[in-house]
Amino acid sequence: SNNPNIHQYYQIIDGKTASLFGICAGAGCRIAGGTKLQKELMEQCGIFVGRAFQVIDDWLDFSKYGDEDDKPRGIDISSGIFTLPVILLLNHCNKMEKIELEQILLRGFASGQTEPIIEYLSLKYFIADEVLQIAGELINKAEAIFLRTNPNANTANIKIFFNSILAF
Repeated sequence: SNNPNIHQYYQIIDGKTASLFGICAGAGCRIAGGTKLQKELMEQCGIFVGRAFQVIDDWLDFSKYGDEDDKPRGIDISSGIFTLPVILLLNHCNKMEKIELEQILLRGFASGQTEPIIEYLSLKYFIADEVLQIAGELINKAEAIFLRTNPNANTANIKIFFNSILAF
């Protein structure tokens, strides 16, 4: 099938959010006197944090569309970018659901979970749980790399820091 896939999604977000996080983390490490290897590890760490950040931001756009928020919410399908919640929905849907879903997505304006069919399918296929699980895995990877970079770091504090990224 021509389903958009998670790999393509990561390529897109690596090109915007994630690489920025990576560069910042690497630069900060170097300025703090880190070695070249530490800098490279911190860049990888930053990329995973950036991915997790974007995954959560996309989830908020998807789930909070229509809510009062200081940010315009809604999945921006009109620009041809499928966000993670939409990719997961399309991958889970049966044929009939997919047809209904595509009719909404192809109208070309922002929509989100306030659409009854999207809300129904999100609950049916546990999309919130899956998005949170994916974000959590990304944060765990970032944390593991961070601890390789800084073996003497206070692990408890590091855990608190990385988990705070998921607290939204």
